Amino acid sequence: MRWERLFGELEGYAEHLRLEERDLLVTDLREGEWADRTWVDIVAGGDVEAELAVCDVGVLAGRVRLANDLVVQLETPSSVHVIAASAVQWVRGEERSSGLDRESVAARLGWGPVFREAQDERDVVRLTLTGGLVIEGQVMAVGADFVRIASGSGVHRDVPTAAIRVATFGR
Repeated sequence: MRWERLFGELEGYAEHLRLEERDLLVTDLREGEWADRTWVDIVAGGDVEAELAVCDVGVLAGRVRLANDLVVQLETPSSVHVIAASAVQWVRGEERSSGLDRESVAARLGWGPVFREAQDERDVVRLTLTGGLVIEGQVMAVGADFVRIASGSGVHRDVPTAAIRVATFGR
């Protein structure tokens, strides 16, 4: 009887150690998974409801259609915002794996394709720049690191893409 009780206690102790070891392994795996994740991964993959705090703009909320290390495209019922990833201060979105292939074309799209499409469509764009300055007009030309915006009066400005926080297109 005494031996049976001792073996029972030892088996219980061994089971407790096994469960503790398993829990530590799960924690290590979870931490490793988070260590490889970027903030872009939280909203990437398309069709994610999210809020983004953007420097010099405020909080924008909507459905993320594209996110990469350069830009985030956020749609609302009234407009489309293309946000410079470097201007994002915090993100709240659905937690899911992005499946974003960092070598894909979508992962490398930046301001050039955004502004070329606006130029082709003759869309009016509203640029919010560093410091909160706003410029509105049509895209006349797209350079390697700038966009030329013409106002309604015909005056144009060449805006370096590094100065852009958000480009907003109405619907």
